[in-house]
Amino acid sequence: AEIKKVMDGPGGLAAAYKEMDERCKRTQEETIAELELMKEEAAEIDTLTIQSILEKNPQWKAAIEEDIANNIWDPAHIPEKIKEATLAAGDAKEKEAIAA
Repeated sequence: AEIKKVMDGPGGLAAAYKEMDERCKRTQEETIAELELMKEEAAEIDTLTIQSILEKNPQWKAAIEEDIANNIWDPAHIPEKIKEATLAAGDAKEKEAIAA
């Protein structure tokens, strides 16, 4: 009875396993989608243009245009709008890069 309680009770091992399994599946799906996008981008690398990148990332275009309008030309400068969009998206690797 005690083992059943530990396994199947609220907050038990079965519930913890199910939650972990669901998180792993979501992470796997997100990773596969990201890899598929990278594969598409790699296939287009020979014809990739700044225009096509900015079309896919309109917030980048707006931020760059704002910097140009404000006469900010420092290549190390990351526009605030891009920082905000990246932080809102929750991409850990991008957050690390911005923090550096």
